[in-house]
Amino acid sequence: MDEPRNPATEDSGRQGSYTLDNHERCEPKLTFFDIPVELILEVLCLASASSQSTYKSLLLVSRQFYGIVQTNCLQAVPITLDGYEQLASFENFIRATPEVQDYVRFLWIMGHGLTCWGLIHSILELSTGIVSLSCTTRSLTSICSSLAFKHTQCTDLTLVETWHAWNDVLETPHGARLCAQVTRLRLHEGLSPEFPKQHFTALTHIAFSSRPIQEYIERHLAALRPLRGLRQIVVTTFWWRDEAPDSGTSKLLDLDGRLSILHCRRNWTELVAWQARVRGGFDLWEQARLERKSMHVFRGAFKMVRPRS
Repeated sequence: MDEPRNPATEDSGRQGSYTLDNHERCEPKLTFFDIPVELILEVLCLASASSQSTYKSLLLVSRQFYGIVQTNCLQAVPITLDGYEQLASFENFIRATPEVQDYVRFLWIMGHGLTCWGLIHSILELSTGIVSLSCTTRSLTSICSSLAFKHTQCTDLTLVETWHAWNDVLETPHGARLCAQVTRLRLHEGLSPEFPKQHFTALTHIAFSSRPIQEYIERHLAALRPLRGLRQIVVTTFWWRDEAPDSGTSKLLDLDGRLSILHCRRNWTELVAWQARVRGGFDLWEQARLERKSMHVFRGAFKMVRPRS
């Protein structure tokens, strides 16, 4: 006589057999660190370029991440230091970890008072691999006063101050050498009479602030005429706030084919503009080229609608 069937036992056996077979056919899963190191670095550097906070967060993910991110990704970070707390924190960081000092590439550094200036001097002295620097002429005087000139990679310079003390910079041992290696220069204010144009022999791009008045623009263009290597001249202005430039302003573009007039709207900040440049995004130079094209279109449209006399 046959024994009664036990569905529970049969189902259990089948399920066990199925699980075993499935396990035997299972393929090993890839982890993040099975990806080629070059690709990992590309992704992490792209993420780090977004902000300092992203860079700090990546350092805390794991020990493996920390080893990859600490030096390799720091060179993509637009480091912004403004005020005592940020200056002191970063100065402690790079002094305690000397292996990162050569990886500081993009630096915005500001501060006021003797304590801040001491920290700024220390940070700049340690960070000799800077490519893009945003600071004041007092900071330039600091890095150009050392016995040996170390900031040989700095080619992109932004000066955020109301008056540029060029004479102080040129009186240092290496002031003229620094000026000679800069290819892109952004001045928050206009060109002062002391602007040492004869020393900026490698300059290809310059941007400065001015009112869009022909007399002013002509004076600035005359000052820049000796710089034969210039490919783009950008005048930034806050003259218009909420409306388009008039037709008279668009005529200023005829003064020089390299000239663009960039309307800085209410949400414009120098810091955001600098960050866009170092990240390779839609930067000041690209905005200015687009604005020049837009002005030409506006001027053509104005001629079409203007009533004939």
